Amino acid sequence: MESFLFYTVVLLVIVIIIALPFGIGWLLFFIPKKLGYPKLAKYLLLTYCLAVITVALLLIFEDQLFTRNEAKELVETHTIKLQDKFEIINNSSSFSPGNYHHIFTLKISARDDYRAKQIIKNAAKLNPKKISMDSLVLSPENHYFGPKVEHAYETEDVFISEHFHPSGQQRYAPLYTTIAVRKTENTLIFEDIDK
Repeated sequence: MESFLFYTVVLLVIVIIIALPFGIGWLLFFIPKKLGYPKLAKYLLLTYCLAVITVALLLIFEDQLFTRNEAKELVETHTIKLQDKFEIINNSSSFSPGNYHHIFTLKISARDDYRAKQIIKNAAKLNPKKISMDSLVLSPENHYFGPKVEHAYETEDVFISEHFHPSGQQRYAPLYTTIAVRKTENTLIFEDIDK
């Protein structure tokens, strides 16, 4: 019974998502045409179709349109400066209601790799106490109004800097960001999760 209800709701949502743009387009064409403006109706419909196609293509190709400047800005919001050229090796993002996940991997220069590792090492020395980021992320009372926490540590093969920022508003997702720099490669992995 529950699965039938779930699939019914999913089907209804899909029908609404498909029917709504067609309904709006039909209204944009039908109303001006009935009022005696057939050219205006055609232009409105054409403009609306182009806008819907543009938005759909931007959503579909969002990962391919991710630029080096956007990657640099995201990394630099966490005090790691990328001064040399770098390459985006991998980029993926996913979205579902209530969740957003974005992860990308950069091939960085040896100088930027060294600087990033030093920043994470120094942050780990300043805050040596172990904090369970899982407890902060999963705790409902810290989701909205808890403390901002930045935590850095080292494992066998990576240096990791974690950042947890509550939303400050009820029902808005907190921001959880992880930056990992591999010890053996000049690779930086940035992961952003909004739950």
